[in-house]
Amino acid sequence: MEFGMTIAEKILADHCDRNFVKPGDFIEADVDIVLANDITAPLAIK
Repeated sequence: MEFGMTIAEKILADHCDRNFVKPGDFIEADVDIVLANDITAPLAIK
């Protein structure tokens, strides 16, 4: 049985050019904005 998607799943599906996503899927989503901590962000970017 297939259920509808949550609002978060709809947003993620839209940003990774899919019609449907579900919990457990691995996706690559285009993001609009990224927020980062000034201490850990430089390490993550490297």
